Formats: sequence, structure tokens, C-alpha cells
Amino acid sequence: MKKQNFLQGALILVLASMIVKIFGAIFKIPLTNIIGVTSMAYFNTAYGFYVIFYMISTAGIPVALSKLISSAEARNNKKETAKIFKVAYILFFILGFVGSLLMLLFSKNYSRYVHLDGLHYSIISISITLFFMCITSAYRGYFQGLNNMTPTAISQIIGAVGKLFIGLIVAYFAVKANLPSYTVSALTLLGITTGSIGSTIFLYFYKKICDKKESYSISQLNTPTTPSSKLLKELVIIAIPITLSATILSLTNTIDTTLMVRRLVKSGIDTLQAQKIMGAYTSMSVPINNLAPNLIYPFAVSVLPTVTGMFVSNKSDEANKVISSILRIASMISIPCSIGLIAFSSPIVSLLYNSNEYVTVRGKDLLATDIAANMLSVLAISVFFVSMVSVSNALLQAYGQEKKTIISTTIGILLKVILNYVLIGNNKIALYGAPIATVVAYMIIMILNFYFLLRYTPCLPKIFTTVAKPLFSAIVSIGLCNITFNLLKSNYSEKLLVIVLILIAIILYFALLFVVKGVSKDDIRMLPKGKKIENLLVKVKIMK
Repeated sequence: MKKQNFLQGALILVLASMIVKIFGAIFKIPLTNIIGVTSMAYFNTAYGFYVIFYMISTAGIPVALSKLISSAEARNNKKETAKIFKVAYILFFILGFVGSLLMLLFSKNYSRYVHLDGLHYSIISISITLFFMCITSAYRGYFQGLNNMTPTAISQIIGAVGKLFIGLIVAYFAVKANLPSYTVSALTLLGITTGSIGSTIFLYFYKKICDKKESYSISQLNTPTTPSSKLLKELVIIAIPITLSATILSLTNTIDTTLMVRRLVKSGIDTLQAQKIMGAYTSMSVPINNLAPNLIYPFAVSVLPTVTGMFVSNKSDEANKVISSILRIASMISIPCSIGLIAFSSPIVSLLYNSNEYVTVRGKDLLATDIAANMLSVLAISVFFVSMVSVSNALLQAYGQEKKTIISTTIGILLKVILNYVLIGNNKIALYGAPIATVVAYMIIMILNFYFLLRYTPCLPKIFTTVAKPLFSAIVSIGLCNITFNLLKSNYSEKLLVIVLILIAIILYFALLFVVKGVSKDDIRMLPKGKKIENLLVKVKIMK
């Protein structure tokens, strides 16, 4: 089976993630325009409820599985690799079945709690997805442990295609039939279920084909393996802290969907208008804000088995080079995205969403897109923090410090709950309460994670130099383009102008990044055909 280095594997996942996000945008943007923000409130709340069970069932074990398999591969114990997968698969099957059943049982109670009558139909619709996603996660963890990110990437695309085509078609006909908002949401969610089934089927046959091609030497077949009971225990011991920290992090959106309407009403906003505000925030602001962190996550997934293998093989110097690269890359992507979203929040939301729905806030009629843009301009600060949390969590897990992530995420999410409750209920802050709380929570989690990395692992991240060069390049390039936008927007189409200026900002940003030496030769060499790219950059005098 072909293996990739961490950056090659990450780029495969990034490419898949970009395709998935494009499909997601093609799905979510017209979906919001088709069914409206009220139906989207049902859709997002049901999905948020599903995410809680999904994270509990699948967050830790794929990472634990990936880690154990990469460790077995580092010792060249192929027999144990197969055994680890078998144990994990059975565990995932049970978790998926139990999780889906619990979603069904608690659907009505949750519907009543969040004040969305009929929400339980949407939860029932998406519950079967959990079972198939658990099975899918077992396969993904297996292949990721082998440093083969291709099957994960393809399965993600299959899931996105199913969601896009089935979801939009069903949504269109449901709205045309003039069905209630909660019914429209429930039927639309069937697209996600269809995609998850397709992903599972693909991974099943992909592994079958790979198993037929795999050959073992006599020494490998006779290698002693760890008893199944001990492997199960190791999986659970590694998985529990990862699951807890990931589940706690996944509560960010759930806290918003659970508290937002209730606290906005408390601040003096009408219930229906509060639901529209939440719909605008969860269906416009949050998805746009999540684009950059979702591109960073593949790097975290790919770096974990790589650093684990180096840690097992006592290759500390190589591990530190990889860690330096992953932190630079995460900074290079997240910092300009964060600053760009702050600077261009309004034109970006207007570019992506075409909602003419108005929200009445204390006697003023405001476009839902304007409300979403205002909240996004604050929420965008969190992009860098979320990205660094994703990477630092993976590094702590690779070095066996999974429990430390529980401490940082618990402190951060408790702060999020408190700030949500206080700030959203404050009539002067109200709309900005949720994004402010998210920014502060992730900043605290990031700070604690880096403290634990410096305190309990041999990795030595150069945090200041990693951040300073991308920050300087982003401020200069995006600042110049923002000034240009404000000077020209009255004479040209804002949508066309923002597209052109964002492209110019990207080119200018990377040009400045090379000027200030924010990209190293080590980063370039890890790319596919990296040596040739390095030679070309040296030849044209971009690098020395």
C-alpha cells in the first residue's frame, strides 16, 4: 500500500476538503436561499444535536486506531495492524448502533428544550447517519494510520456528493409542496444519510482490494501480537481523553443553538426574530468562518501518525522539523483568512448569500445577511485560535498527552457557556455575544495547549517567529486591498470587486511571505516533487 509523508497526505486531504467545501457551499448556500433561515434553524439545530453523538462515538477511536496502527507499522508488525483494525471495527459497530438508538430516544425531549416544535423529525431523519459514520470512521482511522489519506479523501467527496444532490432535490420539492419548516428540514437531512451510506460502501470495497494486494513474509506472519483484550483496553485508554476533549469542543455550536434563542429573547428580542438571528448566524457566519480551520484539520490528521511513528522510533530531530513545518503551514493559512474575513465580512457574505429576508431587531428592519456579516467580523478573530487548537491537540495526542487536552478544552468551553449566557442576554451586546464567547474560549484553549506542549513534550515550537511573518504579510496585503475596495466600491460592482481584490491579496500575501522568508526549504521539500520545486524557486531567485 502506497504511503505518503505528512505533507503529501495532508495536501490530499486538503484537496478533498476543498472539493467537499465547494460541494458544501453549493449545497448550503442555495439551500439557505431555498428553504429560508427558519427551516435552516431546524436543520442546523438537528445537525448540532447529531454532532454531539457523532463526536462521542467517533472522535477518539479513529485517532487512537490511527496511532496504534502507525506504532505497529513502525515496528513492522503487519499481523498486529490487521488485529487492531478488527477490534476497532467491532467497537465502532456497537457504538454506532447504540448512538443511533439514543438519538431516537432523546429527540422529543431535546426538541422541547430548545423551543423548536417538530425538531424531533429532523433528528430521527439524521440518526441513521451516525451508524454508518461510525463504520466509516473505523476504515478512515485504519488507512490514516498507514499514512494513506487517499481513501479518506475519496469517501469525504462521496459523502458530499450524496448530500448535495439528494439534499437539494428533496429540499426543492418539499418547499414547492408548501410543507412545514420542520418537515422540510427533516427531508433535506436525508441527503447527509445517503452520502454516509455511499462512503461506507466505498471504503468497504477499497479495503477488500487493498487486502488482496497485500503480501506478508513468513517472519511477519509469525510475529507475536498483543491479545485482543489488551488492544481493546489500549484503544479505550487512548480514545477516552481524545473523545472527551473533542466532544467538549463540538459543544461550541450546540451551546450557541441551545442558548442563543433563549438569551436573545431575554435581551428583549421577539422569539421569531431571535430564531431568524440564530439561523443567520449558524447558516451564514459560522460556515464561512469554518472554511479555514477545516483546511487546517487535514494537516492535524496527517501529522499525528507521522509524529507518532517518529516518537516510537526515537527520531526527535525529525519530529521537531515536522512540527515546525505544520505550525508554519497552519499559521500561513489561518492568519490571512482571519484578517481577510474581518476586513471583507460584509462583501463576502453578500457574495455568497442572496437572502432578501429581513429581521426586526428592536424596531429596526435589517437584512439577515447584514446581521450575519456583523457577527462574522467578530467571529473571524477565532480562525487562527481554532486552527492552532486543532494542530496542538494532534501533537499532544501523538506524544501520549491526550489527557491534557481535556483540561484545556473543559476550561475553554465552560468559559464559552458563561460568556454566552451573560453576553447574549445583555441588550447592548446581544448579537455579538456568541462570537465574542467563541473567540475568548478558543484563545484560552490554544494558550493552555501550547503550555502543555512546552511543559510535557520534547517538541520545541517557535511560536513567535511562526506567527510574526504571516501576520506581517497578511496585514500589509489585505490592508492595501481593503483600502482599495473602499475607494472603488461606489464605482464598480462590489461582488466582482471583492473577488478580484481577494485574488490580488492572495498573490501579494505569498509574494511578501517569500520576501520575509516565511517559507522554509524544508516545507518545500515535503511537497510532491518538492526538490524540483525548490530548484525552480532557487533558479528564479525566489529562494536562495
